[in-house]
Amino acid sequence: MAACSYPAGVEGVVNKDAALLFTWTPTDTDKVDLDLGYSWQGNLYAGDVLLGSGLSDGGTSLANTLADEGAETNVMERKTVALTHTGDYAWGGLMSFVQYERTNNRRLSEGLNGGSEGAINSDSDWDEPVLDIVSGKSELYLDRTVFGRPSALTLGMEVRHEKLDLSDYTAKGINATMTYFHNHYRDKIQSSTTRLGAYTEAATTYDLFQWDNVPEAVVSGVEGNFAMPLGDRVDVAFNGT
Repeated sequence: MAACSYPAGVEGVVNKDAALLFTWTPTDTDKVDLDLGYSWQGNLYAGDVLLGSGLSDGGTSLANTLADEGAETNVMERKTVALTHTGDYAWGGLMSFVQYERTNNRRLSEGLNGGSEGAINSDSDWDEPVLDIVSGKSELYLDRTVFGRPSALTLGMEVRHEKLDLSDYTAKGINATMTYFHNHYRDKIQSSTTRLGAYTEAATTYDLFQWDNVPEAVVSGVEGNFAMPLGDRVDVAFNGT
């Protein structure tokens, strides 16, 4: 008797977070903060796959084994360091910061196509995309009086750079799809291609057409997509119908 599949449970999550702040006040008007942060999130696998559940009664599949163990199959790790300066002066205020953060997303490798798409296929091979972000911002606040009322003028600048490294991610490979489409219409309404006349408005001439009824129409064809990397910085993609 074949084993019956059953729905996966709700996946659990384990979080670990830590933060450290150093503050230096060299003067009464200046303050410098150094922020260090670390966060870690791991899952407790429950058998979920892209196309439903990978669990079955008495099953011996990898999904069953990992779910029975409550294994960790996905880990998100984030590290940040930021340096911030704030100043409070007679003429106004100043706030500037620069920050670097790195996020590692480690997960057990999964099938890329067919019935195994989105299903974990190894308990030892890990994919690990890495995201690096460098950002900086500076804001200047100028105290002013406009028409006898106190006001403030704010000037600012912000820069941000992001880099996503997929060199250790198996999904970065050849991607090809082909789709056949067939549409059969009856009493299809579409614009006629026969010009009935024209009229002019505000020195612009417009052509006049009418809506026609097409008793029967068929639209069919094949659409294909192909994409693959040629290197770390170059990709090639093709689409045809």
